[in-house]
Amino acid sequence: MTDIIIQAYHVLDEILKDKNYVEMKILNQLIIKKYETEIIAFNQAKETYSQMMQDGGTYHPDFKKYIKNANRWAVLFSIILAVPAVVGFFIAGQTGKSD
Repeated sequence: MTDIIIQAYHVLDEILKDKNYVEMKILNQLIIKKYETEIIAFNQAKETYSQMMQDGGTYHPDFKKYIKNANRWAVLFSIILAVPAVVGFFIAGQTGKSD
């Protein structure tokens, strides 16, 4: 059992030292820094939604307005998440072995 755990830690160390992993971590930090205001606004929107659902659910007077706003945020964040995914796949494709 301990051999498996030790091996898992070795694999983890290899992943953490991998060039692609380091680049993805740097990109993640840049995204967090660049979109800090959007992330804060999104978290506030989540709190508003939670409170609205507790107060009246779909019958709440502000429900329609919230759903419209939430859809806009969903599009924004899907674009934000797509960029590092595409970059990551590109990097992996460039550095991957071709047989």
